[in-house]
Amino acid sequence: MHWPDPCPNLDAAFPAAHASLALLRTAYALCGDRHAAEDLVQGALAKLYRDQFSRWRRSSVLRYYEDLSEREIAAMLGCSTGTVRSQASRPSPGCVTMNLKDLLETAGDGMLDLGRLGTGPAPEVPWYEDGALHVGDRSTPADLAVEPGSDDLVVERVRDGYAVWIWEPVPDAYGRSTLTLVRDDGERIVLADGDVTPPVVSPDGERIAWGLQNHDRVRDEDALEHGLTSTVVVADAGGAVVAELPDTPSPGIRPRGFLADGRLALEAGANTAWGVDAWEPGGEVTPLRQDVGVTAMSPTGDLALLQGTDAAQLTDLATGTELWSFDDGAEARLSPDGRYLAALSWEGAPAGRPRQVVIREARTGDEVARLDVQEAGALRWESPTTVVISSYQDGSAALVRCTVGGECELATEPRQLDDDPGTYDSPYVLG
Repeated sequence: MHWPDPCPNLDAAFPAAHASLALLRTAYALCGDRHAAEDLVQGALAKLYRDQFSRWRRSSVLRYYEDLSEREIAAMLGCSTGTVRSQASRPSPGCVTMNLKDLLETAGDGMLDLGRLGTGPAPEVPWYEDGALHVGDRSTPADLAVEPGSDDLVVERVRDGYAVWIWEPVPDAYGRSTLTLVRDDGERIVLADGDVTPPVVSPDGERIAWGLQNHDRVRDEDALEHGLTSTVVVADAGGAVVAELPDTPSPGIRPRGFLADGRLALEAGANTAWGVDAWEPGGEVTPLRQDVGVTAMSPTGDLALLQGTDAAQLTDLATGTELWSFDDGAEARLSPDGRYLAALSWEGAPAGRPRQVVIREARTGDEVARLDVQEAGALRWESPTTVVISSYQDGSAALVRCTVGGECELATEPRQLDDDPGTYDSPYVLG
């Protein structure tokens, strides 16, 4: 095995590392204080080395130790084959030259800067903006009764359309939700309304599942005394019901995902017990786990983040093995292939510091990327190696795409929010 020299011709390749006076002069011109300039230089060089060395090391290990092809490495790192090729041919990043002013200005506190990101294609995940549903370059007019920045909207892509769930408050009641199938041609089909759970969609986009409470949990005194029940429904992508599980003894049974064998995972508090069951649509219900709920499930149906009274556990559903404990944030989502888990995190950050987006290996919990953002509202996986983040910064909002390798770009243009600093009314509602 031949490993490349990590830093050939150090002095020639990175003369700025030795040109301290030039660095300090540039830094001093930016900040006007000698001590601050020294700190800025040190932080800038440390950040440059850390970020570039991490990418160079991962690429080199996969190329020279795992003996993978450039195409295979690009797929694993979420970048292009050209990026892999350039990383393999260049020296390690401690040797790389860079424009000093750009280096110092971008060092800052390491936060994702919407104003300096390049622009990529529109997200291949559904979002709502300006009275229309979008995915990629496609859009469908849909004037939904939802406020900017709302958390009361869930949009899932199905074949030739969208499953759209909206919750709205109702006086003297828990609230009311509506599940509507919006076709790409604009046709709308109301699938359910009342106390409806957010939908889940099969990985192929051909089946939609939801739960519907059979009683008014506030006003129905007889049901409250004798036990509330719910119905689980599975429909095809055209909205036709293909299976129902009626009168389940739960005040709000909720489908959480399709398992690898085609069964539907159901989370339910069955009036006296809490747990997860598996239902074969049209067939039997089988208990999976007791005393836990589902925080996240992989689209492949083999992994789930199960929450009990203690920390959530990343669990292999086929074997029941608890792989590792998750206690680092919220909005946890598993990638389409179940390889990675992404979440918003506040670990180690005092009040007022940026939130972080953390990506981990799903089966080991090993961290592969950590991104600082001023504020993040939601995240969704776009592909096995890219995640889309609803990001806010200094009165602007945008959808940002990041790879598991930590490379980010704008997926939509930044747009201004209103003047209220206490609200995050993004014009982009990530479904």
